[in-house]
Formats: sequence, structure tokens, C-alpha cells
Amino acid sequence: MPIAGNRQEIKKNNIDKLFFFKVLFTFMLIDFPTILMSKNIGLDFSPLMTDTVGGIPTFIKNLSTNLANFNSDLKYFQCYKFSRLKKFWKLYPKPKNFKRIFYDKNFVKPLKKLNVFHGTAEWLPLKLTNIPKIITIHDTRGLDNDISLEKRYDVKYAAIKYAANIIVTVTYTIKNELLNKIKNLDEKKIKVIHSGYNENFKNISDISKKEQILFVGTIAKNKNVIGLIQAFKIVNEKYKDIKLIICGQATDKEYYNELKTFICNNSLEKKIEFIYNADNEDLLKLYNESLIFILPSFYEGFGLPVLEAQACGCPVIISEQPALLEITNNSAIKSKIGDINDLTKKIITLLNNKTLQQKLIKSGFENIKAFSWKITAKKYIDLYKSLI
Repeated sequence: MPIAGNRQEIKKNNIDKLFFFKVLFTFMLIDFPTILMSKNIGLDFSPLMTDTVGGIPTFIKNLSTNLANFNSDLKYFQCYKFSRLKKFWKLYPKPKNFKRIFYDKNFVKPLKKLNVFHGTAEWLPLKLTNIPKIITIHDTRGLDNDISLEKRYDVKYAAIKYAANIIVTVTYTIKNELLNKIKNLDEKKIKVIHSGYNENFKNISDISKKEQILFVGTIAKNKNVIGLIQAFKIVNEKYKDIKLIICGQATDKEYYNELKTFICNNSLEKKIEFIYNADNEDLLKLYNESLIFILPSFYEGFGLPVLEAQACGCPVIISEQPALLEITNNSAIKSKIGDINDLTKKIITLLNNKTLQQKLIKSGFENIKAFSWKITAKKYIDLYKSLI
């Protein structure tokens, strides 16, 4: 029996390998005649194959769309890890001027046709040598050497310190964190390029405000969603008609169950609504109809929903987290990190003060002028060309 089992396993592995090379070289034959061996930029699109939402997928979608809109002499390629392709078979639509390349972390020869590889998701294929590489760092949580994340830590550390020619951070906050966490990191290699916001998010006067508070983001511990719910419970005792909308995917099931238990134990089921798969059209409506947007995070690398909310004319409350302070520039109310009483007080103050609401709306409109995906894309184009 053990021998038969081993034979079956060997047969399965051979089939897997045959499948791998058959599909890989099929795509290579389709795409590689278009490659001219000059000014070819590859961007890692692999995160989009897991059908997730969040900061990194949003970054990749918006950056690639705006890169394609620039009339430059660069050619762009969507680069997908074959290991993910085999499992999901989900490809993000190609913007104009983009082609596709498929590769595996242990088989990076296709990528050598590029002139620059851009690791958009805090990762680089370490076996890819002899071409310049850029890595974008969205936060530094992957550099906390937890035993369960040791492999991720090692790969990310090596990619940042040794493999990348240029390191891009989305905020100065993340740049400073990198320099503190990685000893002897060359500061000259680090460039700060703020992300933008999707300009489809805008204020729509025809949408009436509702008695609701909004949170948008992944449902995870670093977002401090439980703290928001606890503060809302106190607010709701005074404002009976107010609702809390929590919009995002639950990436931590244990934490999500903790939230649901608290809600059930405090009879808040009819006061708190979860929305898990909102698209941009849904979000546009939610931002416009909400009285307040709140991001009470313990940790953020950027905080894109803050800009989206401001673009829609929604007053914002943030925690005093450095990255959030950086991107809001005094255009939002600040709450002490993890302080439920302070957050409660700030919410009640804002609900009671129409003048303050209008002031925050106006300052929010001014703040978002500093953030544009067009500007972000142009800065990346300059980086790509500097390495060719």
C-alpha cells in the first residue's frame, strides 16, 4: 500500500509539472513576440488573483490604470505568480498598453525579458537578478519577526535590504519605520510617493444624509473595530436613531467572531450593519450619506478610505496614528489611540456641532487636492526611466 501511494503521489506531481509548463509556455508564446527588449516595465499583479479588497489591490488597480493613461514610450506588463494562477484562474482586466507575463518564484526566466520589475505588494522574486527592481512598502507589519510569520519576514527583509534598487514607501511614516527596523538600510534608496484617491469618489448633493456613522476597511485588529463598536454603544445610548455601518472583509475570523459576540451581548444587532463586498458605487453612496467617517486604527500605513470619505464631503475622525496624521494634515478630528472615552466624546461633539461638520467638509476638500493617482503614476514613471 505505501508503495502504491507513493506512485500515485509521483504521478500526481508529474501531472502538475506537465500542467505547469504547458500553460506557462502557451502564455509565453502569446505574449513574448510583443516584447522588444527595451523599456519594458513589469508590475506584480498577483494579489488581485485572490479576489481580495484592501489597500494593496486598490493601489495596483489605480496605479496601473493611470500608468496606462500616460502617453510614454514605456511598455507595461501584468506579472502573475503562476502558483496563484493555477489555483484561482482569476485575471484582472488589462488596461490599455498592458501585456501579461506569468512566472513562478522558482522560475523567473520570463521576467528577465523586462527592463524593470516593480514589486507592488512588498515582495520581490529573490532569484530575479541582473535587472533593476523597485519595491513598494505599504506598511512594516511584515517585518515584525513573529515565529508564525518567520518566512514572510525573511523574504520581505531580504527583498527590501538586498534585492531592491529603489524602495518606495507610501508615507514618510513608513520610511521612518523602515529605517528603525532594518539596521544599516541605505536611506538614499528610499523614495516617498503618496498614493492618490480615485476621483470617481466625489460629493453628490442629491444624496441625502442618514443618521449613520461609517467605517471602511478590513475587519482586523489593527483597525480597532472593537473600540469603535464600544464607543458607538455609548453614543447610541444618547442618540437612539444612529446606526453604525462597518464596510469591509473580515480577514481575521476570530476577531470578527469577537465583534459579533459583543454586538449580540449588548443587543446592538439592529444598530450595527456589516457590508462585506461593497464596490466603488456602493462606497460612493455610503460615504455621501454618512454623517461621520471614522478610522480609529492602532496601525496604518496610509489610510486611503480617509481620502475617499473627504472627497465625498464626509467629516472624518481618525486616531492619532502617525500615517493618518500625515495624510490628513489637520483636516480631521483626532482621537487618542485606543481611548474609548475620548473617541466617544469626539463623536458626540461632532454630531452636535453643524458648524464643525461644515468646517471639516471644507478642509477635507482642500486636503485631497494634494493626492492624485496621476501625480503618483508620473512619479513612478520617472523612477522606472531612471533605472533603464
